Amino acid sequence: MPYKYSQTQKLIKRQTRIGRFICSVALLLSLVLWHGFAKAQAPGQKEALSPISVQSYVKPDTATLGDVVDWTLVVTHDPDIQLLPVEIPKVSGFDIIDQHPPVKKQMGEQIEETLIVQLRADEIGDTPLPGVELKFQVKRADGSATDGQIQASPANISVHSVLRLQGEPEDIRDIKPIIESPPNWTQWFLYGTLVLILLYLGYRAWKNRKLSQPVQFSKEVAPLSAYERALLELKELEKKGYLESEKVREYYFELSEIFRRYLGSQYTLPALDWTTEEIIQWAKRNNEWGEHKVDRLSFLLQRIDRIKFAKAQTAFSGDDAEAVLKFIEDCRLTLLETATIVSHEEHQTNHPSSSQS
Repeated sequence: MPYKYSQTQKLIKRQTRIGRFICSVALLLSLVLWHGFAKAQAPGQKEALSPISVQSYVKPDTATLGDVVDWTLVVTHDPDIQLLPVEIPKVSGFDIIDQHPPVKKQMGEQIEETLIVQLRADEIGDTPLPGVELKFQVKRADGSATDGQIQASPANISVHSVLRLQGEPEDIRDIKPIIESPPNWTQWFLYGTLVLILLYLGYRAWKNRKLSQPVQFSKEVAPLSAYERALLELKELEKKGYLESEKVREYYFELSEIFRRYLGSQYTLPALDWTTEEIIQWAKRNNEWGEHKVDRLSFLLQRIDRIKFAKAQTAFSGDDAEAVLKFIEDCRLTLLETATIVSHEEHQTNHPSSSQS
């Protein structure tokens, strides 16, 4: 009896294992059939694709200073989308070496455009390349176009120093601090003594020079009048010998400046800045100037201007300086007469009794 009982238990266990195996196989087959049935229900459906997408990456993504890396932008878009020229911005820590034109490739129902930009690493560190804005146009069936843009995600790159190619340095120690040395008092004493000697010698030289110089008494020189200055300048002009050297224009330029400076100083007007016509108009409005005097002034100024600004050789006379001097002399006499008359009238006003007697 015990033997028959053990045989029965073994048979039951074996049948149980076979049943479990059959159930597992049946479950697996049902899952496979369900998946195939789901595909069969929608045989014409495909995975929806984005009208335009962009990928940005760098190869290699780890570089050393001076290495050239390829920054790649891959744009996948529908045929009715036209990618506009890409403007690559400046990248901090990199120099743009070259930018290849986009390479187009048909990828199923879409077009793939690959743009490669070559960069040279100039700074170490983990530097993300900026996201680039890509502009495009979508063509409509009616012939119109709509503008759009898409942003490429930043691409990461790590730039290391060339020294790290051989691993981390282990035999380089930190710089030791500066050892302070005591001051050299002997050197400073010698410098101080030398400075004192130089100061003493300089003081003695200055004092001896001051004592050796005779005492000079300052004399105040009265400023020259407009008449005296004009006479002095006319004499200096004749000494320069412009006419003998045939430097006619230089001669008349200085003569004009002397004459105008006299008029401006004597009659308080900006004659050097005024034109000839402005000076003549001023003289006509001056009640103290007669018609003959105004005509003489006009003739002298216009004649000097004609020779001064003449492009070709113009007939000139050495008597023009004499005419200017004669005009200045006449102006001086007129001013003296006017001053005498005014002084006499003031005297009569202040002493009426003496005039009556």
